[in-house]
Amino acid sequence: MHGLNEITAKIEIAFLPYKASMWDSMESVYLAASKDPEVHAVVVPIPYFEKDENGSLARKCYEIEEFPQNIPCTSYVDYDIKSVKPDIIYIHNPYDNFNYLTSVDPDFYSKELKKHCRRLVYIPYFCSNGGFSSALSFLYSYMWVNDIVVQSDAMRLCYNEIVDQSKFIITGSPKFDCVQEEHLEALELPLEWRTRKEGKQVIFFNTSLASLLGGSVKDYLRKIEYVFRQFQGREKYCLLWRPHPLLEETFQTLRSDYYSEYLRIKNFFLKDIAGIYDDTANISYAIACSDAYIGTESSSLVILFEAAKKPLFLFNEYIHSRPKELDEKGTLIHGRRDEWDDKYVITEGNNLFCLDEKGVFHFKCRLSENSMRMYGKVFEENHKLYICPLIPQEILVIDSDGSRRFIALRRHEEEYYAFHDAVRFGSFIFLLPMNYPFIVRLDLRTDRVSYIEIPNRFFWDLQNNEVIVGGYCIYQDFLMITSPSKSCVLAIHNESMEIQQFEFRELKDIGFTFIAPDPTGETLWLLPSHGFVVFCWNPSTGIILAFEDSMQEVSCYDFIHDKKIEDRPFSSMVFTEKGVLLAPFYGDRFRLLNLDDGSFQTWIPPFEIPKRPISDYYYSPFCGLIYRSSVVLDCELQTMGRIRYFSMFDRKLYEITDDLGDSIEIPICFEHSELIENCYGFSACSPWRRYGCYEDCFHTLEGFLDGNLPGKPFDIHAEIEDLEKIAVNTDGTCGQKTHEEVKRRFIQSIKGGSDDLA
Repeated sequence: MHGLNEITAKIEIAFLPYKASMWDSMESVYLAASKDPEVHAVVVPIPYFEKDENGSLARKCYEIEEFPQNIPCTSYVDYDIKSVKPDIIYIHNPYDNFNYLTSVDPDFYSKELKKHCRRLVYIPYFCSNGGFSSALSFLYSYMWVNDIVVQSDAMRLCYNEIVDQSKFIITGSPKFDCVQEEHLEALELPLEWRTRKEGKQVIFFNTSLASLLGGSVKDYLRKIEYVFRQFQGREKYCLLWRPHPLLEETFQTLRSDYYSEYLRIKNFFLKDIAGIYDDTANISYAIACSDAYIGTESSSLVILFEAAKKPLFLFNEYIHSRPKELDEKGTLIHGRRDEWDDKYVITEGNNLFCLDEKGVFHFKCRLSENSMRMYGKVFEENHKLYICPLIPQEILVIDSDGSRRFIALRRHEEEYYAFHDAVRFGSFIFLLPMNYPFIVRLDLRTDRVSYIEIPNRFFWDLQNNEVIVGGYCIYQDFLMITSPSKSCVLAIHNESMEIQQFEFRELKDIGFTFIAPDPTGETLWLLPSHGFVVFCWNPSTGIILAFEDSMQEVSCYDFIHDKKIEDRPFSSMVFTEKGVLLAPFYGDRFRLLNLDDGSFQTWIPPFEIPKRPISDYYYSPFCGLIYRSSVVLDCELQTMGRIRYFSMFDRKLYEITDDLGDSIEIPICFEHSELIENCYGFSACSPWRRYGCYEDCFHTLEGFLDGNLPGKPFDIHAEIEDLEKIAVNTDGTCGQKTHEEVKRRFIQSIKGGSDDLA
């Protein structure tokens, strides 16, 4: 059908996959189109290039022979798109030339294809766990395609607002159609697989590209080898390992220093593990063969296994060993600046604990059925507990009789972290936002909520793939908030809520991650997002002074990416009798600023601090935090209490004397039996993380394989309910509904005379 005079001719639809392993993102749409008597559907695999380390097109690849035998394929050489001019073209590669690893042949970039069809449709090659990387929110190809298939209405929000909303077709993901039970049962597994799996449970192990490229390569490889060794001697299991199709190529080009180590670990699996190495193009075989999934949570395969109703055991990428007795605190506590100043604390898993008179935390209640921490700080007022949210857009209140109620906040579409922290200021609680567009003020006298609009992303920024957050403090009658990316400070009056903005134009775009008043209350001290400088600012006069430390004195190390850096040495600071004491972030030591002459010297604490996390379970991107404990006097929050340091690498809390000469450790103690009794097991995690069991000190891979995990057992109905929150048409009807909607739009455009050839 190429014009109004050919309305009765068959609609020509061309499917242009480039990788056979991604064909499942198109297959059910093609099958629906091929059965439509009004359509002529053709599959035309297109060539692609692997790029070299300089980003140039290198080796040409063509995978037409790797597609399923029941799918008739036509070579791109024999199907001249320029002369055929199909009515509709489907693609699943949106990158054109903007991919580090591969590129489809430039003749098949979206701009070129749009010249030779009436309707260009993009189906994502992946399915999403509820969101996706901001890098995918806008791509050049989105300007040329007519339609974008999305798996749920909420997924529209992940795309940049520049993308025309009318392009979205909300029919789900065709990949879900390929994991329906009847589809999987019809597959004939390779003979070698059937032999290796006979009489055993098959555990699917997924290693993704995202985990490799986004973190430490050493940790990535250690994790793979740790998993392999957990299966040694376990005759009950057959481990099916399916590396990402581009994993080995990525090691060769982007992580070449580690390629030989990867090959060593790969050969260890092939020689010493009684398992299945899956390098087939069709993921459906592995899903059909497997009884459970283990691996990263960042892969779209997680959602496919959830759709196939298989248990998910989702990895903590930093765990490479079995836990020891004292590793519990590493899992329970992730560290907030002053959460140990009160008798209540919320641990990972959303368990509320209360401190008794002997200094032991005891379980009080579970705040949420989600396993991911949903709430931050707890404030007690008139025998009521106000529990401040991190993710939910509501404040939880536990009244004196133990009953619960919620103070609802204005709804905002963003589902990721709504808030970063909360601070008590007299009779008010202020919620400090991450993705929420307002600072929230709760009046504890009336439970009335007020809102203060602030600039988008003022309080946080993404720099080098790291989330950096601003600082805050109480200064006279104001809540002071800094931006980590802008040279300015917001001052919010606690009563009137009036905002003043102070800008430091002479500092250009230096942001700040920490702010604190001096003991006199005259000046404010700030730590920048980058660099070795400490700033002193007098809001009354506008004068700002800079004190610069020496890079030669302090070494910095980034434990996330396992590399030395020259940035962000300090996390926090306090005023002492000896000067301003700065605690390390990436730095390897404390520094003491002498206010008399502006000089810096190293301070050696009277307690031992680890140089790095003491075990896999104590992972932290920074060393620790120093602060003065908060006390409430006459209903007013004061921050001139005792000096405390919370060490992240061993989760220990110390109290330090003002002369810096002595310290004591403040024990953080829990009852082990209460921790085990109140583990979550299999559960929903968060709006963007899926139902499953998440690896930690209590939920171990060994426990999963031995069948003795604590907490809730796997519940297939809970898994289905979780999937339906993020996807539509998970019943196998996506392909048919997608075809029907694209066909309807095409016919409508023909009748309306729109979408003509460029």
